[in-house]
Amino acid sequence: MHDWKTAPRNGQTRQENLLTQPLRNFRAFNNPKLVTEGWYPLCSVKEVRRLTAKSFTILNQRVVVYRGESGKLNAMDAFCPHMGADLSNGKVIGEEIECYFHQWRFCGSGKLTKIQCQEKLPNGVQLRSYPVEEKYGTIWIFAGDKAPYPVPNPPGLDGKETVGIRIARRTLFVHHHIIMVGGIDMQHFGTVHQLDINFNFDISEKHEGVFDWKVGGEFPKLGWRAKLGRLLLGNSLDYQARFAGGSVVTLSYGTNSEKKQSGFKFPQVHIFWGNVPLLNGVSQSDIHIVMEKRAGIWGRIVNAALFAFTIALLFLLRDDDIKAFPYMRFDPKTIIPADQSAFRLISLLDKLKLSPWTPLDDDSKT
Repeated sequence: MHDWKTAPRNGQTRQENLLTQPLRNFRAFNNPKLVTEGWYPLCSVKEVRRLTAKSFTILNQRVVVYRGESGKLNAMDAFCPHMGADLSNGKVIGEEIECYFHQWRFCGSGKLTKIQCQEKLPNGVQLRSYPVEEKYGTIWIFAGDKAPYPVPNPPGLDGKETVGIRIARRTLFVHHHIIMVGGIDMQHFGTVHQLDINFNFDISEKHEGVFDWKVGGEFPKLGWRAKLGRLLLGNSLDYQARFAGGSVVTLSYGTNSEKKQSGFKFPQVHIFWGNVPLLNGVSQSDIHIVMEKRAGIWGRIVNAALFAFTIALLFLLRDDDIKAFPYMRFDPKTIIPADQSAFRLISLLDKLKLSPWTPLDDDSKT
C-alpha cells in the first residue's frame, strides 16, 4: 500500500490509463471544470474584519468580500469595471468599497456610486453581487445570483440555535463529490470499518438541490468496533447525511440512538464539510463541528465534551477512509445492487443547477 501521508494531492490520475481504461465523464458530478450553485467556504470570519476587504478564487472566478462599518458582509465580482484592478486592493468607506486605482466606489449591491474625476456617473456600470453569510466561524458565498436557502444546518438541528467551530482546512486527494459519495457508501462500512451492517436508507429533498439521507442498521455481534458501538449507541447505528448544492455535506450521528436497557440517549454529533474545487482537479475542504447551543455553565461543559469527542471520531474515521483516496481515479463503471445508495447520490449531484461561474463553452452547460 502507498504511504497516503506522502501521496500527491492533485488530479494527475485523471490523465492516466485513458487508452486502456477510458474515463467516463459526467455532466456535473466529479467534474473539475465547473461549479454548481451552492454555498462555498471562503475563509475564517476573522480574516475579513470591519472596514477590510479580501479577494478569493473558486476555479476561475475571483470575488471580493468586504465588511462595512456596520459589520455587514458584501460580496461581488472582484475586478473593477473601469480598468480591472482588484477591488480588494482598495479601501472600505462606510458600507462601500473604493477601487485603489482610480477611486471608483461601489455599494454592496455592486452599483457604482461615485467616481473621483467627475460628478456624472457613466451609465450601466454594475458589478454582479452574490449572497454571503458567516456561519460556524466561516464566511460563505453562494455561487449564484440568489440563494434559495441559507447555509444549512445539519439534520436534527433545523429550527434550533446552533454553535459551531471551524477546526481545519484540508486539501483532498480527490474531487469533493467523491468524498460526499463516501459518506453514504454502505459497502465500505464492512470493507473499511469492519462493521458488516445491513443498512436501510431513505432519501428526501428538503430544498431544490438539498438532499437528506436517513441511514440505519443493526450492529453485528462480533468485533471491537461493533461492541463499542453497542455500548455507546445501543443495538443500531443510525445517522443522517445532508448534501447541499454539491458543495456541502454534513453527517449527524446518534440521531435515533437510544440504549434500551437504561433509556440513555446518546447526544448527537454533527460534522460539517464545506468544499471548494481547485484548478488541479482535486478539492479543498473546511471541516466544522456543529451542535445545538446549550445554555449555562453545564451546557458549555457538555458542548466542550462533545467537541472533543467529535474530533476524536473524525481522526478515527479519517485513518480508515483516507487510505482509499490517494492515486484514485474515480470511475463507477461496474455497478452492483450494493452500490444503490452511492449511485443514487451520483445521479442527483449530476443534475444540479450550474453556477454562472461555469464557462459558457463548457459541454456541461448544454
